[in-house]
Amino acid sequence: MTLLFGVRDNDMKDLAATDFDRLAVANADPEGQREHCLRAVDHDEPTGPSLALGECRAFVRDTLLSALDGLDAEGRPDGNSVLLTDLVGAPAGSTGPFLGLSFLGVEWKYAPGFYLTIDPTYIAFPIPHVTGAPFGYLQYRFLVGLEFGG
Repeated sequence: MTLLFGVRDNDMKDLAATDFDRLAVANADPEGQREHCLRAVDHDEPTGPSLALGECRAFVRDTLLSALDGLDAEGRPDGNSVLLTDLVGAPAGSTGPFLGLSFLGVEWKYAPGFYLTIDPTYIAFPIPHVTGAPFGYLQYRFLVGLEFGG
């Protein structure tokens, strides 16, 4: 089993960092407040903060659990990529192939059954939507992983 840590900037919504007009609209969407752990319009005092926190926890839990959908019956990745959010022409839950390439990766065994993996040059190309207009995107990743077991 591998545990990966990374950063995904959900504020960008796949927009350019300089696209201020569209970023402002995307981040002001009342439906997106739970993914930022912010209070929604109807989260008034005195229960507003606890409602917002509950929705934030549900968002994190749902996102993590949806990542487990890509595992086979034995808990291993099945090689597919799964789209976790709705996009225009590509609904959430769409699946397709996942391609990855690593040029340089280092793995250190620091205890029996525990390994630290660092891969600064990982290239991924998930294609989570293959019907209609295929949707794929190239990703450049800096990977830090913790492997345990075996």
